[in-house]
Amino acid sequence: MTWLRRAVQGAFLLGFALLFLRSRFPLHPEPPPDLVLRLSPLASPFVGVSEGAVPWGLWPGLLVLVLTPFLGRFFCGWICPLGSLLDLVGRWLAPGEPTRTGIQARAWPQGKYLVLAALTVAAVAGLQVWALLDPLGLVNRGATAVLYPIGTWLALGCIELIGMVPGGAGAAATLRTWFKRWVMPEPQAILAFVWPTLVLFIGVLASEWMAQRWWCRSLCPAGALLGLCSRLRVWRRRVDESCVQCRQCARRCPMGAIPLADVTATSPLGCTVCLECLDHCPVGTRAIAFGPGAPTANPLPVAAGRRSFLQAVGVGLLMAAGHRISHTDPEARTRLIRPPGARPEPAFLDRCIRCLACVRVCASNGACLHPVGLELGPANLWTPRAIMKTGYCEYNCNLCGEVCPTGAIRRLPKADKQKRPIGLAYFNKNLCIPYARLTDCLVCEEHCPLPEKAIQIHKREVELPDGCKAVVKFPYVVRERCIGCGICEHKCPLPGSPGVFVTCENEQRV
Repeated sequence: MTWLRRAVQGAFLLGFALLFLRSRFPLHPEPPPDLVLRLSPLASPFVGVSEGAVPWGLWPGLLVLVLTPFLGRFFCGWICPLGSLLDLVGRWLAPGEPTRTGIQARAWPQGKYLVLAALTVAAVAGLQVWALLDPLGLVNRGATAVLYPIGTWLALGCIELIGMVPGGAGAAATLRTWFKRWVMPEPQAILAFVWPTLVLFIGVLASEWMAQRWWCRSLCPAGALLGLCSRLRVWRRRVDESCVQCRQCARRCPMGAIPLADVTATSPLGCTVCLECLDHCPVGTRAIAFGPGAPTANPLPVAAGRRSFLQAVGVGLLMAAGHRISHTDPEARTRLIRPPGARPEPAFLDRCIRCLACVRVCASNGACLHPVGLELGPANLWTPRAIMKTGYCEYNCNLCGEVCPTGAIRRLPKADKQKRPIGLAYFNKNLCIPYARLTDCLVCEEHCPLPEKAIQIHKREVELPDGCKAVVKFPYVVRERCIGCGICEHKCPLPGSPGVFVTCENEQRV
């Protein structure tokens, strides 16, 4: 039966990849590009905490939670894209026979419950950092900032090498055309805060060297939540009297859910219904079977018990307290520009799962959205921000709201988006060419996309350094019209700091 599970895993992983590649301009609404991300079982109970709202838009994740008490942790074993990637990587890192001794036994099964407890306490206290470890957000974040940029860079390099081979120019041109049409129609993605993203994502995958599904067994808070929901599961593993006690099922179990001392027992909190034990039972299905059975209560696998739980609660409270008393650079806060349609900041941080889907789709249009780094504290890590010098908010684009799986960025009609400010432009008169050099420069005014320009020009006669008189055109911002799209900052011809910049002043959240 393992072949069936692998086929289902492959189908979900392929669906995730196809939806990921389709999350670009022009966006096709069917199937919904955020469908796989809405399967997150961790987001369902956490999103909307600060608003006291039920996240009905995350109904796929809610459905996973409802089915888990009956079927167990089927999401981890059959659906989760990160789990499927871990299985693939594990076959490469540890291709030998599984064992429950030595390096393969180094797991921390109680760790994920302590992590979940700490994240829950922090969320209740006002610090929403649970999304940093959400498996679906983590895998989409890794694909956006690591796999896709590196993969496209390598693919284009290989195509260039093919073109350098005698007679390979035609094949290279065909491959390049196909690649630009189906895989990478936009320029090479170059994002901020890439190295920490790469280290975390590769670190999670490399943990397979320590043990099969080490991340799932030791740290994944979504796995902990599903494990709690599985304590009284109905669909269970059963072992009959024909068992020869070969212990192959315990050695083959990637989650360590079958104890070596008693192979007839199974921990419902760890079992992901992967069916590895069923396929490797030497007497076939006569000894092991899965089916309905009477649920039995199972204690939480927290070795240190109450003390560990209290320590986790303390860590959560300390994280929330540290967030409340930490100093934030006022200039960095002023330049924190959220995407159009973003909710007010507390609700935005509450709902955002840091998946970077909006950053991914923005790369095919304005390319202004980037993940936030450490400059604004852990609560803002990997949330989207606009960096106008590297891109700008395209006037006719509202794709970021279309791909957001949680409603942190609301879907705005283009007409509404075009009128809703996300910031306000200012001129730095020490740098702006007309002010600093007394020379005409109309680049910002020419590129302003509004029908009634938000950047206007007024002429003034000035005296040049050589004593001559000249009429110079000085730009200025009409506050009531500016929507903070940032094209003026992006197009400013100054190579370093721009002569015009956008702040979050005058933003209108939804």
